[in-house]
Amino acid sequence: MIVNKYISACFHYRVNHLQEFAIVFLFLLLITPAHSQILRTKNWHFGFGTYLTFEKDTVLVGNSAINSDEASATISDEQGHLLLYSDGVTIWNRLNKVISDGTGILGHRSSSRGAVFVPMPGNDSLLWLFTTDFRGNANGFRYSVVRNYGNDSFKVIEKNHLINTPIAEPIGVINHQDNENVWIICREYNGYNYFAYLLRPQGLMDCPIISKSTLLIGQSNPTSAQNDIVINQEGSILAQTYHTQSKVELFQFDNAFGGLINPIILSDIWYSLGISFSPNGKILYISERTRDMIQFNIDVYDKTYLSNNNYHIGGLYYQFELQQTPQRKIYSLRPDSLAMDVINNPDVFGSGCNLVIGGQTLGGKKLPVGLPNFNFSYFHTPPADFSYMIDCDSHQYRFSGKDTFGATNHKWLFKKGSTIQTESGREINHTFTDTGRWEVSYIASNASLNDTVTKTLTIYPKWQHDFLGRDTSYCSGDNFRLVLKSQPDMHCIHWMGETGQDYSKFHMDSMVVDTAGAYFVKVTNKSFCTMWDTIVVHELLSPPKPMLMRKGDSLISSFNASVHRWYRNGVLLWDETSSSVKPDSNGLYWMEAENAQGCVTISDSILVDDLGLVKAFEQGGIKIYPNPVKEQLTIKSPYSGYIHSIRCYDVSGKLLFEQEPSDSTEKISVAGWSKGIYVLKLLTENGEIWPLTIHKQ
Repeated sequence: MIVNKYISACFHYRVNHLQEFAIVFLFLLLITPAHSQILRTKNWHFGFGTYLTFEKDTVLVGNSAINSDEASATISDEQGHLLLYSDGVTIWNRLNKVISDGTGILGHRSSSRGAVFVPMPGNDSLLWLFTTDFRGNANGFRYSVVRNYGNDSFKVIEKNHLINTPIAEPIGVINHQDNENVWIICREYNGYNYFAYLLRPQGLMDCPIISKSTLLIGQSNPTSAQNDIVINQEGSILAQTYHTQSKVELFQFDNAFGGLINPIILSDIWYSLGISFSPNGKILYISERTRDMIQFNIDVYDKTYLSNNNYHIGGLYYQFELQQTPQRKIYSLRPDSLAMDVINNPDVFGSGCNLVIGGQTLGGKKLPVGLPNFNFSYFHTPPADFSYMIDCDSHQYRFSGKDTFGATNHKWLFKKGSTIQTESGREINHTFTDTGRWEVSYIASNASLNDTVTKTLTIYPKWQHDFLGRDTSYCSGDNFRLVLKSQPDMHCIHWMGETGQDYSKFHMDSMVVDTAGAYFVKVTNKSFCTMWDTIVVHELLSPPKPMLMRKGDSLISSFNASVHRWYRNGVLLWDETSSSVKPDSNGLYWMEAENAQGCVTISDSILVDDLGLVKAFEQGGIKIYPNPVKEQLTIKSPYSGYIHSIRCYDVSGKLLFEQEPSDSTEKISVAGWSKGIYVLKLLTENGEIWPLTIHKQ
């Protein structure tokens, strides 16, 4: 059994008013918080050879090898040094050189938000590139993995691994609530499902969280796959455009478990294409293709509230993708223009957002349809936050507090009902005393500032080890059937390494086996801890079926077993344990032969019904031998004429033959008889009938 150590959680997140002040303050001073990844978004490669670098309050424009009208992905390290960029087909390094094996990626240049880089959690030397195909085509949703060897040396080490197909174009990425692992979210094409895949240090979890939409993508209109997905930076709301239906769908997102709940449909959003949340997450921007830019105030997640709290900015035409920048602005595209529109104050509701048409030029290059796609969490820079990891074998968590303002005091509160526990320190280990939902608060403070962040964690029962049971065996010839059961209440269950897109089979909690072999299962619980268990079933060789023979006054088995059990008329003869037995009364006898492995074979039964007759025969001077017989049976009487006739019957009572002895010794050939039991009846001169059972071998 192997247990992967990973984390648990449920779904809640909040910070106080200090957040906005701290973020603005930090950007004005160009201080990157220790726990921020905003500099991963510093460099943009996109469109028709455009390269942007964000420095302080300026944007530097350069050249790029990319030539893509929509798909683009760029990734920098945490210090803002460019690593890679891609159009979903080719991967380049910062020197605009194609990396080793960096061609032939099965994305598509015209896939909207259809490519994104995600560093491997806990291992920045591995960079995952997720891609989608154009308009839900067969190449579907895939990943390739790039290894960073340093000094601008990169190589694709895993390429075009298919995750799911068919899939609509956009990919949304957001951190898990634990700030250690990452959700990769996509939308089914020709269906209603959202899929949330979790990227962990162990790799991509192969059974996604599946959530249902009420809106269909696909069928007769492939352009419906060209939509957009965005998630607010806190990871609590997901929004998706449906431009062919002029609708936008919103969900509350459980970024601990990956589920989408409480959908809201915004209708009459004309040909909705571009969409973005404001940096503070309180305003949703939606662009109508040939009309307006619309703001929705999402302070309250309620359809009526959203309908009554929106603002049409106006003044735009033919808008496409929107994207937040590391300078806390939003860029908007109008294809074939020479400059992007810029929303300079996107956290302001109404005209104060300061939309500037053509506010960012591209050095004479025309605008494409798409902008670079990033993990939306990179834009999230709260004054205080925390991450956590769990030891999957216990209820112990490792908590790490983070802050942007030089906190000197760090306090933790753990609350469930009336139970409240406290600890101090930036990094702590905490063992939960009970399962269920716990509120965990991290309070960071110094002499002048303080901030609190609270998350709700669900603590699940501890692992049950060796849940498949011990290795077992069965004997050849047995009607063997074993039901293997997984641990209860798992997120997903993979019997015998099953993979594929039929995710329903990954929720089967049992498997029936009826043959020998090694059987294994991988289970993932709702904390996304993973465990394997294995059971081996052996087939043991049963002993051959014993043949019982009569030899004189004994019954003898055809071979010696480790254990012999004799039965007469179904009753065990406790004292008889050897390979032979002397019947002491008439009846139906059989034997169980057991070998050293404990496997048992049962003989055919043999009828003993002549014990009294044998003595009478001997007293009357009649002898019959051998019995059992193979070739020839001899019958001797005291004198010629003593036996008047010999009749032979099978076990069903059918008369097989009748003959008169010619002398006192009569020999009968039985070589042609079938093996089995026969009954001889001898009629004497004085009218007596003597029956005797004969065993033909």
